[in-house]
Amino acid sequence: MNHSTTHWQIGPFTRHPEPVLRADPALMWKCPVLGEPIPWSNVAIFNPAAVVADGRVCVLFRAECHLDGVNHGCRIGLAWSDNGIDFTCENDPILYRDHDSASDFEWPMGCEDPRIARRDDGLWVLTYTGFDLRTARLCVATSPDLRTWTKHGLAFGHFDGGRYRQFWCKAGSIVCRREGDQLIAQKIRGKYWMYFGEGLLYAATSDDLIHWEPVEYEAGAHKIAYMKKNRTWDRSEPIPGVRSLKPVVFPRTGRYDEDLCEPGPAAVLTSQGIVLIYNGSRPVARGGQGYTGGQILFDPDDPTAVIARATRSFITPQHAAERGGVTDDVCFVEGMVPFRNQWILYYGGADSVIFAATAPLTE
Repeated sequence: MNHSTTHWQIGPFTRHPEPVLRADPALMWKCPVLGEPIPWSNVAIFNPAAVVADGRVCVLFRAECHLDGVNHGCRIGLAWSDNGIDFTCENDPILYRDHDSASDFEWPMGCEDPRIARRDDGLWVLTYTGFDLRTARLCVATSPDLRTWTKHGLAFGHFDGGRYRQFWCKAGSIVCRREGDQLIAQKIRGKYWMYFGEGLLYAATSDDLIHWEPVEYEAGAHKIAYMKKNRTWDRSEPIPGVRSLKPVVFPRTGRYDEDLCEPGPAAVLTSQGIVLIYNGSRPVARGGQGYTGGQILFDPDDPTAVIARATRSFITPQHAAERGGVTDDVCFVEGMVPFRNQWILYYGGADSVIFAATAPLTE
C-alpha cells in the first residue's frame, strides 16, 4: 500500500468560526490551598481533552487563574455539550493542586494539559502535566465517572527506581481504537502504548495504563541521541553502556515542526496504521514560537516505527483569537472525539480559548 500520499491522514477539517469555550470569571470555587473562593478560570480556558459520555461531548480543559495580577496556576475543568459546539462549564474544577500525594510536583502551578483515553472496563485514564515551576512531569489520574479522580503520581515514577523523576516530560497520547463514539485504549503486542515528550517524541508501554515504561536503547547498543543547539536539533552519541530514551520522532529543520514536536489527542489505530495528531512549533515572523497541527503514521505492528509524516501542517493560526492572546500564534491540538458521524477536533487558540473543527468520519 502506498503511504507516500496524504490519504492516511484524518481530515480535511472545517473550523467552527468562533471559540466554543472562553475564560469565565463568574466560576467561583474555594481553593483548598489558598483557603478562599477564587475565580479559577478568569484568565484562560484552553488545551482540552475530549470524550463522549452519555451521548454528550465532554471537554476537560486547562484553566488559568490570576489574582491581583499574580498567576495562581492551572486547574482542569469540565464542560458538556449536546451538539459538540455549545458548552456549559461545571462550576468546580475536577483536578487541581491540593494537600495530597502529588503536591511535590504540582505546586505551585498545578495541573495542566490533559489527554484522555478509556480502558476496556470503562475506567477513564487521564494523562496530565504537573508543574512545579522547575520541571514539567507527566502524571496519571483515573476516574469511573469523569468527576471523581484518583491521582496515581508520575507516569514513570516507579520505573527503574524513579530514574526519570526529574526528567522534563509532557503530553501522554495513548494509542486507542475507535468503537462507535468511544476511543478505547488498545493493546499492541500485549502492551498499551503511549507517545510522549516535548521536543523529541518518545514511546512508552504499560500493562495497566497507570504505570509506564519508556522505550529505551539497550545499554551498549548503537544509538543516537538528539540535542538542541542554537534552535537546531543535532545528533550526538550518548555515553556507551548507559541506557537512554529512544526517540521515535524528532523536529525537522525548515518545516512547521523545526523547534519541537508534542503529542496531541489520543493516537488512533486505523486501517492504515496508527495516526498521531501532534503539535509542531517553529519561530514566527513577529517573534516567539508558533504552534500548528501535524500528523504522523506509525506501523501498527511496531508503534515506534514511522511509516509516513505530513510535510505540511493541517491547521495553522488564522482567527484573531488564534493569532493573539496569552501566547500569540498558537493552534494547540489536544482533544478529538468521534461524534454523530464526524470527528470533532478541539484545540487551544493562543493559550486563551478553545476552538473546534470537524472532519468526515470515514472508517
